[in-house]
Amino acid sequence: MIPLTRVSQSDVVIFTRLFATMIGAGLPLVQSLRILGRQTDNKAFRKVIGDLVYDVETGRTLAGAMGRHPRVFSRLSVNMVAAGEAAGALDTILGRLSEFLEKSSALARKVRSAMVYPAMILGVSVPTVAILLVFVIPTFQTMFATSGVALPLPTRMVIGASAAVQDYWWAMLAGGLAALFALDRARRTQRGRLLADRLLLSIPVLGSLLRKAAVARFTRTLGTLVASGVSIQE
Repeated sequence: MIPLTRVSQSDVVIFTRLFATMIGAGLPLVQSLRILGRQTDNKAFRKVIGDLVYDVETGRTLAGAMGRHPRVFSRLSVNMVAAGEAAGALDTILGRLSEFLEKSSALARKVRSAMVYPAMILGVSVPTVAILLVFVIPTFQTMFATSGVALPLPTRMVIGASAAVQDYWWAMLAGGLAALFALDRARRTQRGRLLADRLLLSIPVLGSLLRKAAVARFTRTLGTLVASGVSIQE
């Protein structure tokens, strides 16, 4: 099987928009899927669309066929398509779904763009501080030692940090790698994801941005589902 991790969100957004347009224009469902399968350049997605065609032709509903590819089609998409098929309004539901996916994709791009600047600052600051501690501070330390002047506490702390980095850089590097590995493992558990999300939400500015994005995504999802005929309980 072709790995589905290569199917991007933008592929799904474009597929849903074109699919909605074709169904709205009166094209049969299977014919629309075949056309979209031929037009896509993504081989993994073409395989998925081919599976949809086969499943629909052998008696599955479109929602049931999409549900067999959870790494490509979200539960939201599957539930909305199921509601559209039950109500006989698949073209309308696909239009709403494509609009929702486009807005969600735009929101995700805005969040990523907002995080680029802090990431760049962090990426520049860490190497800069490391260079100062390893190469620059030792030079000043030699000058201070020969002058015989009593150094203030902040200066002594910086010199001590420089000496620690030079003597124990290997331990710091190993500790950093171990911490990254532990965080990656923790993110794979529900408790770890909860703690990581709490930590992110507690960060000034970034936490507020992520919270607003989550609320916007939730309300838009709920509104789209209810408008499409999916019950609140579902």
